[in-house]
Amino acid sequence: MSIASQGRTHELTCTVIVQFGSLSILAHMILLMPHPFTFSAAAPPATTQPQPGTKAPSPFSPAALRTRLLYRPLESLSDSLAPWSRVYRGLTPQFKVFLQIAAMTLGGCIWAERRVTEYLEAMRKVKRAERTQAERRQMSGTYE
Repeated sequence: MSIASQGRTHELTCTVIVQFGSLSILAHMILLMPHPFTFSAAAPPATTQPQPGTKAPSPFSPAALRTRLLYRPLESLSDSLAPWSRVYRGLTPQFKVFLQIAAMTLGGCIWAERRVTEYLEAMRKVKRAERTQAERRQMSGTYE
């Protein structure tokens, strides 16, 4: 194995560790938050009946878009995470570390499996090309 390929392999390994490590740390940070989120103070509720003499608020106003596109999906995600978050916050720090390491190890195994599959596919292509080239040499040798 050349030095350049060793450097590339080390770089890819570090990238994978950072990638899956970041995901597991992000999950850790999200699960530590108190759920469910409520954003009722951030966006006032829309009134069903407009006041006489005032214009109805536009559904395309920044506040309405922020509520519809940002707050509602976050509240929905938070509602679905609430039971898991309560359980996760009750775990010991040692078990949380174990879960983080397990997630990173699983991610590394998935990455390694993909790399092995790519390598085997490349080797099949090389062998196929060598076999085809040998057949062409043999065919050209029999015709001469």
